[in-house]
Amino acid sequence: MKKLFVVLAMGLMAIAGSSHAGVKKCQVELINGRNMLVDTFTGYGYTKQQACQEAKLDCRHAKYSGYYRARILTCQKKLQMVTRSCEVSLIGGRGRLIQSFWAQAYGEVGTGVKGDACYKAKQKCQNFKMRAGRYGATCVKENQFGGPVYRPLPMPRNPRGPVYTPNKPGKPGKPGKPSKPGRGGRH
Repeated sequence: MKKLFVVLAMGLMAIAGSSHAGVKKCQVELINGRNMLVDTFTGYGYTKQQACQEAKLDCRHAKYSGYYRARILTCQKKLQMVTRSCEVSLIGGRGRLIQSFWAQAYGEVGTGVKGDACYKAKQKCQNFKMRAGRYGATCVKENQFGGPVYRPLPMPRNPRGPVYTPNKPGKPGKPGKPSKPGRGGRH
């Protein structure tokens, strides 16, 4: 019985330890009237919204407790700012790289900063494409591994290729023969 209890307890500890990976974190700052940082409160939750609600609640409790002497106190969510970049390539009609364009964007996490950077890079590519008169070319965003996201079109070995004739009405079941390319006869 004791061994069963120990095994059960170890299993619960393993489950509790593995659930930590899905926890979201949010920080809220307590700011005084002179815009100086007084204290920082951290909240945790299964979603970012739950984590921020917990941190804001802790901040409000501290604000109204009378512990801090400042008359004006405000609780503000701490912003995590990031810089993201994106590359867009101009690919010619036959799949060759013509030119690459880079752009960067700066903003708060979770507001589509990477998308803004890719939009700017694509705009640069489109503008160059129009100015250079490359109407058959395509602007393509780079994938996460660094290579362009496109498949070049396969080029045929013989541009003329064999031409097949359909079955003749008088002979059912026999396929038509390919005509020889480059000769003047019927196809």
